Formats: sequence, structure tokens, C-alpha cells
Amino acid sequence: MKVISLGIPDLDRCLGGGFPHPCLASIEGEFGAGKTVLTQQIVYSMLREGLKVFVITTETASKDYLRMMKSINLDAFLKYVSGDLTIFPLHVEGGKWTKFLSSLFFRVARNFLEINRSRYDAAVIDSLSVLAVNTPPHVFLTFVTRMKNLVTSGKTIILTFHPQF
Repeated sequence: MKVISLGIPDLDRCLGGGFPHPCLASIEGEFGAGKTVLTQQIVYSMLREGLKVFVITTETASKDYLRMMKSINLDAFLKYVSGDLTIFPLHVEGGKWTKFLSSLFFRVARNFLEINRSRYDAAVIDSLSVLAVNTPPHVFLTFVTRMKNLVTSGKTIILTFHPQF
């Protein structure tokens, strides 16, 4: 296991020296609590260490994700251009999520991460809540098991979600 410094001494200290890699991590918080900002700090630190990172976001478009990172002094544009950072925005045509679409995208995200495991060292799903809200418990448990299998193969998986989820 590798420990990656986040570049914030107090945060590193709270985490026992930094963020562990590989690991399965969940970041829970209310809307606006800073889940994405914390996740971006972790992503940036991993990129700085030479890791390749996938971000699946239901929250924003790629350029807005990069703009948000830059606004907190985490300019990852060159890592994005080089392919070390890959951002996959999940948007629904017309902006209307349905039970069917959220459950479908949940399964697609899981399969996508498994199929592409050789292309990344760490993957983020921000936010899992939108994808898993209408997912049956057995499908969610299968997802968690598959994510644990990715961790066993050396990947870090970071999931953000809202507490009402």
C-alpha cells in the first residue's frame, strides 16, 4: 500500500499520513458540503504522484470539472490533455432522470470500470447517489463486491454520495 500526501498537512495527519492507494473510499456529505472539492484534492494528489485517474461525474461537464479544480488552485488541464486524467460526464438527454436510466447508468458505470481497469489506477464516481437511488439492494451489493475486486487488483475507487441515499 502506498500513502499519497494530499499536500495539506492537517488533512494528511488526520488520514494517518495521507490517502491510501489502493483502497475503496466513500465520501458522504450533504449537498454543498465539499465532497467534490475533497475528491478533487485527492485526484490532483494522485495525478501528481504519476497515477492515471478516471472521474465519472453526474454533477458537471468535463470543462466545468476542470474549471472548478483550477478555481481551488488544482490546475489539472495538462494532465487531462495528456490522458492521465479522464473525465466522463454522465448527462441525461433533456435532463430528466428516470428509475430506468439511473439503474442502467449504475450498471454501465460498474461494467465500464471493470472493462477499462488497465487504463486507470484510480477511479471516482461523483456522485453515486444519482446512479444508485433506484437500484435494488442485491444489485448495489454486487456493485460493492465488484469495486472491492478492483481494489484487490491494485485500484483505488472513490465514491461520493448524499446521506439520504
